[in-house]
Amino acid sequence: MKAIHYTFVLSTILMVSCFGSRDYIVESDYSYSGDFKKYKTFAFVNQQRNDIDSIIPEDLIMKSIKHRMSILGYEQSDHKPNLLIAFRMYYDNFTFNGWSQPEIEFWLEQEGMIEEEFKEIKYNLKEGTLLILLVDRRKKKTVWQGYNSGLIDITSLDNDRFIRGSVRLIFEKYRVFADGYLTES
Repeated sequence: MKAIHYTFVLSTILMVSCFGSRDYIVESDYSYSGDFKKYKTFAFVNQQRNDIDSIIPEDLIMKSIKHRMSILGYEQSDHKPNLLIAFRMYYDNFTFNGWSQPEIEFWLEQEGMIEEEFKEIKYNLKEGTLLILLVDRRKKKTVWQGYNSGLIDITSLDNDRFIRGSVRLIFEKYRVFADGYLTES
């Protein structure tokens, strides 16, 4: 049992040291129109993929996202889910527009009553960007997007721990529990 624990610790240290040696970004943005305190369920969007997307471990990414959502108390449901989840891997460098915003849980604590203006930020994202979108099914609007850049390359796509770790880093930016999950009894 201790050998498994040490192996996990060693692999985590190696993964973090690999992240430290590369220029990477892990960020998220959210919509002020999101009903984050009311979401309970989610489903994955059936997405069209290109030929190059066939190398993405789609099942592993979905399983990792499902795990992260379940930790936050969300349930997967195909019947009128609150949130639809989509993800995409980008293989080239590109510029992406994000927003300078307070952390989502701070904004929710303030009941959205933050009066400062938020500035648009341009990120220069590198090849190997994973983008995850949460879409309010009823409003048909993206309410949160999390992304990492420069963490994944073609050689790491077959590394399960690396993919799970990448999804985990993105979801560390989404710290909103499902409605009713943390109620006091």
